[in-house]
Amino acid sequence: MIRAALVKGQDGVVLRPVTTSDKVLFSNFYEQSQNKYVNITLKNDKGTKTYEQLKTAWALIDLTFQVIHYRKPNGAERRQFGSELVKDFGDKIPSLLHDGEEVSVSMSEMSKKQMANFIRNLIYNLAENCDFSDKFLENAEISVKNIFLEWQTHKSSLDKDPDDYDENGELLSIEEWRQRHPISFASGVGGPLELAHIVSKGADEIHRECCWNALMLTPEEHRQQHQKGWNEFLKIYPHLRGRVERARRIAGKLALLEAENGTVH
Repeated sequence: MIRAALVKGQDGVVLRPVTTSDKVLFSNFYEQSQNKYVNITLKNDKGTKTYEQLKTAWALIDLTFQVIHYRKPNGAERRQFGSELVKDFGDKIPSLLHDGEEVSVSMSEMSKKQMANFIRNLIYNLAENCDFSDKFLENAEISVKNIFLEWQTHKSSLDKDPDDYDENGELLSIEEWRQRHPISFASGVGGPLELAHIVSKGADEIHRECCWNALMLTPEEHRQQHQKGWNEFLKIYPHLRGRVERARRIAGKLALLEAENGTVH
């Protein structure tokens, strides 16, 4: 998918690539399509949230309640607690009543991107702040880990990871991206983390500062990746395969994908 801005010129409308990776894709597209007629489809990038997103969000709301109160919420508590979490972890928009103030976007009004932000924040809040050494929370820990893995797998399957972009659809800087991701992409644990490049500097200097080309890993996981290589690393953390392969495609490094079985070197 190529993202481009519409720019009005003297002779009509021009499509201008938005990011460095878009420029590469656009250039390749031009080389293949020059002197030919092509169809261009305009699409609203905001998108509507999915049933899977809603199901994941409510599961995380229930888990957060159990972690705090040591029991499941009833219907009224669930709705109230969900609203309170939306205020703490959901996106904000300018108030229509009070100038300079912001209000929370309700779950019913969230776009696909806003729901993705909410889910990410709930997962990271649980991973960072909950003490799972308590026997009562052992099952909750398993559930949080499962949700984390399912969510990472889902994002890996998309054309682009919504967590790599800001609310305007612009690619985050590396520093902004690092602040957004306080836990490991591999294990979901917090603590000291390191930025790991998918396509290395030696293989592709131009995309070194593109956040879609990065993972947050613990120091041990980062060393493990370098020692074992991508093939073995992705056998241990298969939920990361889609993100790794997507980065390779965007960077134009398809030769790094093993042709026979689709694994990554």
